[in-house]
Amino acid sequence: MESKKSAKGAPAQLLDAISKLEVNINQNLETTMKENDRVYLMRVPSPSSLPPLPAFSMVKSMVMSEVLDASKEKIFASLVPDSSAKALSRYTEMVDDVIRTQAEKLQQASELTRVRLKEMDLPDSILALEGNFTLPMELKEDVEAV
Repeated sequence: MESKKSAKGAPAQLLDAISKLEVNINQNLETTMKENDRVYLMRVPSPSSLPPLPAFSMVKSMVMSEVLDASKEKIFASLVPDSSAKALSRYTEMVDDVIRTQAEKLQQASELTRVRLKEMDLPDSILALEGNFTLPMELKEDVEAV
């Protein structure tokens, strides 16, 4: 009722929403009054006898320089719980350790393989198979013909 008075010049959608809300509130009030008269039988004080509701601050105002100052603390520190951050850190360390261990095993196996191939003179044979070794021209033409 008072909202319609203060909403003069407001968009039609807002006025329509206010009207629907007012109808809904009046229907709920009628239903509640009937239920109270039939079931609960409680005395309902008149609205004029009730004291006005005290003002309540829903937000705490802050100085913007304090809000925007990122030097004091990490801005997003409260987004991830500390226990989750610690668990992630332990997981990362564990993964790094596994990767390091596997890399060391690979390095050792590669070194061992290189030594054994040298003992058998196989690196030169492998290079020859890969094409680094040149065949005589006549043999090469015969191979290509086949």
